[in-house]
Amino acid sequence: MPDRVIDRTIVRHPRPVALRPELIAVLAALVDFAAVLTVGIVCGLVFSTQWEGAASATEYAGLGAVEGGLFVMLARAQGAYELPQLLQSRWQTRIAFRAWVSALAITLAVAFLLKAGGGISRSGAITFGALGLAVLMPHRLLIARSIQRAIREGRFVSRRVAMITDGAAGDLGHRQAFAQRQGMRIVTHVHVDLDGVGDLDEVTASLTASLRGADIDEVLIAFAPERFDLARQVIHALRVVPLPIRLLLDPHLSDLARRPSVAFGSRVAVEMQREPLTLPERALKRTLDVTVAGAALFAAAPVLVLAAIAIKLDSPGPVLFQQTRHGFNDRPFRILKLRSMRVMEDGAVVRQAQRNDDRVTRVGRFIRRTSIDELPQLLNVLRGEMSIVGPRPHAVAHDNYYESLIADYAFRHHMKPGLTGWAQVNGSRGETPTVDSMAERVRYDIWYVDNWSIWLDVRIIFKTAFLVFDTRKAY
Repeated sequence: MPDRVIDRTIVRHPRPVALRPELIAVLAALVDFAAVLTVGIVCGLVFSTQWEGAASATEYAGLGAVEGGLFVMLARAQGAYELPQLLQSRWQTRIAFRAWVSALAITLAVAFLLKAGGGISRSGAITFGALGLAVLMPHRLLIARSIQRAIREGRFVSRRVAMITDGAAGDLGHRQAFAQRQGMRIVTHVHVDLDGVGDLDEVTASLTASLRGADIDEVLIAFAPERFDLARQVIHALRVVPLPIRLLLDPHLSDLARRPSVAFGSRVAVEMQREPLTLPERALKRTLDVTVAGAALFAAAPVLVLAAIAIKLDSPGPVLFQQTRHGFNDRPFRILKLRSMRVMEDGAVVRQAQRNDDRVTRVGRFIRRTSIDELPQLLNVLRGEMSIVGPRPHAVAHDNYYESLIADYAFRHHMKPGLTGWAQVNGSRGETPTVDSMAERVRYDIWYVDNWSIWLDVRIIFKTAFLVFDTRKAY
């Protein structure tokens, strides 16, 4: 066959005398189990000797053994002991946290249902859980880094890989370095000049013949994305070789492969953007909204009545000010406020309130400084148009203006607007006189959308309660 069709680079690496890669997972699991068992023994020694009538050290050791075994099983189910994942430090800490919390939850549920473990006190169980988490998080990082160092030093046998590419064979050094970081060693690099291929069957037959009987552990294929069909044909032809065959995707396709997908018959739809909140998350947030809004409205009812009377006596006009705002997914709604100005702007031009604004009434200055004018929005929350926490809604005229100037401005509407938000508790509240000041607020809002949790909402609510007394940006 002409040299321009297939170019082989074979790197001779005798198999060193070292531990097989399969043992890494076993050793990592044993080390995890031993760490949790040690935590149980330590807790047992402390509690059994310091408090009379406490559970024995044996009972705590038993708890450590059960939790250790359950943790290992849950971590293994999530792929935590597969070699590529063992080398990812941050991913390992996330898996350790989820597996540990799940193991504790299962153990507590079983103990409650079976009325078992009564000798272990609540303080002992809490200490065990906290200490176990405090040990496992850095412990997982240590395991990942120890394995990385062991692979670099050759203490584990690297998986011997045959790499088939459509790129130049000259980048073998770069590919070797990449493979080594993943616990692999390229022993055969085959460059297929697909532009010069006349008969692909002849090429695949040659590839198959070269791989049969070779001392390798797997085949890695790296073709350009536009040659995916050719890669499929090569993979199909190599099925006769009893080795694992993996297709190495480029970074863009790798991102797609990591995303959740749904099968539609013979096709697969990849999730490029998840819904901002899942149904359980929306239910949880709605429960918090209704609970807080209902309680706050009941408590603030006398204040609202007095404010309404003061507004009516101070200046002519309605008590409530209504203005169109954009809510979730740009859906319009009418926001409610206590009227604090002599004007009722709600059109193509809306001027923001400024310090010493002559449009603000005497009562309006007070209710704006104390945020009493915002209390009617609790009704917007109960009606489902707003949330207690979320990006603050702006006038439609301002939305239209800033959307053309700030690229991610519309991303704020991935959540219901809120009475307060992450931007407000971080100092971005009140007037936004420049585009940069609005861009700063948008950055906070986008961070909130991307990092939402019910505990973040609770944290923002508590911080807002203290901000009510800070009137420097309220005018």
